[in-house]
Amino acid sequence: MSYELRKILGNRYVMLLLALAVAVNAALFYRRCTKDLGGFTRADVRAEYAHLDTLEQEYDALLNGIYGEDVDIMQVPDEDLRRYALLSTVRDEVEATKNYPEYLRGLCAETEAKLRLGLFSADPFAERTLEKGLAAYSALLGVRLEPSFPDGVEVLLDWRLTDLLLLLFAAVSGLVLLTGERSAGLMVLLRPTRRGHGALYWRKAAAMLATVLAGVVLLYGANLAVSAAVLGLGDPARPIQTIPSMQSCPVPLTVFGWLLCFLGEKLLWGWAVGALFFLLCTTTGRAWAAFLLAGGGAGLALLLGSRGSLWPRLLSLSCAAEVEESWRGCIYLNFFGLPLRQTALLPAMLLLLTVGGCLGGAVVFCRTQAVQPVRQRRGLPLPRLRHTVLLAYEARKLLLTGGALLVLAVFVLVQIGSYRDFRAYFNADEWFYRAYSEKLAGEPTPEKNAYLASETARFAELQNELADYARITEGNEDALQFMARDVLSALRAQDGFEKAKQQYEQLQPGQSYVYETGYNVLLGYFGVQKDLLDLAKLFFFLTVALSAVFAMEQETGVAVLQTAAGANGRVLRRKLLLTAVLVLLMVTAAFLPRLLAVRGAYGLPEWGAQANSLPLLSGVPAGWRIRTVLGLRALMHVLLGAGGAAVILLLSRKTRSTIQTMLIAAGILVVPTVAAALLW
Repeated sequence: MSYELRKILGNRYVMLLLALAVAVNAALFYRRCTKDLGGFTRADVRAEYAHLDTLEQEYDALLNGIYGEDVDIMQVPDEDLRRYALLSTVRDEVEATKNYPEYLRGLCAETEAKLRLGLFSADPFAERTLEKGLAAYSALLGVRLEPSFPDGVEVLLDWRLTDLLLLLFAAVSGLVLLTGERSAGLMVLLRPTRRGHGALYWRKAAAMLATVLAGVVLLYGANLAVSAAVLGLGDPARPIQTIPSMQSCPVPLTVFGWLLCFLGEKLLWGWAVGALFFLLCTTTGRAWAAFLLAGGGAGLALLLGSRGSLWPRLLSLSCAAEVEESWRGCIYLNFFGLPLRQTALLPAMLLLLTVGGCLGGAVVFCRTQAVQPVRQRRGLPLPRLRHTVLLAYEARKLLLTGGALLVLAVFVLVQIGSYRDFRAYFNADEWFYRAYSEKLAGEPTPEKNAYLASETARFAELQNELADYARITEGNEDALQFMARDVLSALRAQDGFEKAKQQYEQLQPGQSYVYETGYNVLLGYFGVQKDLLDLAKLFFFLTVALSAVFAMEQETGVAVLQTAAGANGRVLRRKLLLTAVLVLLMVTAAFLPRLLAVRGAYGLPEWGAQANSLPLLSGVPAGWRIRTVLGLRALMHVLLGAGGAAVILLLSRKTRSTIQTMLIAAGILVVPTVAAALLW
């Protein structure tokens, strides 16, 4: 195993990437620990826990000074408002801890009432689940919690970036030790016996497990170290229920014990992912195919995680990474009527996937021949591209041998599937706002002004009628709803009208009225997050498709022949031309489906109107049209795709290794983009 580990440790590019991942994780986690929470930080909250004896008096004084009678809140100093927010946060945490016995007794009483009333007697599984849950929480009734600063442990929860970076450690071994050596032709040096294959495979598998273990120690150990240094972990012997988000945990664990369980399950999750990726690398033998199948597995995991049923969520590796979720409640899964606790099933499932992935890889590895026999093709001979046509030859290498055509097809299917079920969300106000927007669309006119005035008068008359009905019914709400049902029905359109009217009245000379919901969905806050996710997918598929563009020729020795023939310049120009076409197609596949989905659901009208007609784009220069903004957005997407492709090609030419290019490109392109989307 030590020799296999030296293959990874001796790869300077891989080690630089992993070291960068550890450093970035520590830096961003430090930023999380010192994040501004609205005028104060977690360190300020920690300092207040040393003065709990005076907390209530100071809180009451600030409360009266801010919300007391004859107090203008606009005149209250900002420092007092920040201090009040800080004390409110500490007070809520302290109250939640002190009220834990009442919370627990209420939970047990509710469960006992359900059992006593026999509400679930027809469902044996539900009844057994309630009984087991009651027994688990009843065992905690004697627990008494003392208020203590919880954030030193709580910041470790719900931090998905570390899980994402651990995937790099899980992927390194399979790419370097399996696909890398197979592409380099080193497998022919194996002993041609199953025992020889098996002994080598298990050494490689042990190196993979050791690499993931090192990743867990370095990444999560860095998180623990930063949290302990900046915030402190508090008394490790206190119950885990002192952490507000873990109060529903039914297991009598200390903070130290829970941290051990947390790290142990993270390790099992990393091993499971590494073992499955190891199996993919063993089966495919090609880095791009392993990456592509891994992307499909990630999509399947997200799909299973989005299901409401517990069993699919348990089998989803994306949900399995959220270790803390299985400890936040008394969750049982139905196994043929037998309740099984999720906290026990999750480690068992991860261990089973780890063992299954390793054993499956061993079977495939031992049955794979080092030298594949040449297969004779039967049937009619198909025309093949002539190698004398350089452009056709390079296209064949990129699209077929390198798998770029298959990668593009899969990417198109992924994006179509992602936005196929995109639906518009329309409540009553949105329906009426859209209806009024259709009538007001375009430049202001006297007819539209008159229409707004008439609608304003109509709603004013309806409000007067409603007031008359209210006087008649004398506060009887049911009678008012019955008598004024037609008026109330007509008034449902008023909120949508007021929104449209306000937008219309704010128009400046030269601006036009534009229905803005579709543009807000496309370009607003959540639209940017969706763009980042689509960009991450674009970078991933570009990494899979382009990593071998230059490295393939270095690995196979073709580069020597090109240099000898003086064809390097011609080859380079054709590679860049083909790459540019592929990038344009992939950028289109990445961002066009969502644009079409939003346009189909909400509409994107008035492309010729001034862009600053939209409140979202009020800061855009006056001469710009909406189509100009959309065109610049598309150009930015193309530039980002071209920039990512240029980085990948440069890495492929510099490292001369497909594996190293994939790993580094994933580390500097895909992971930061996904992290930006998660942190947005």
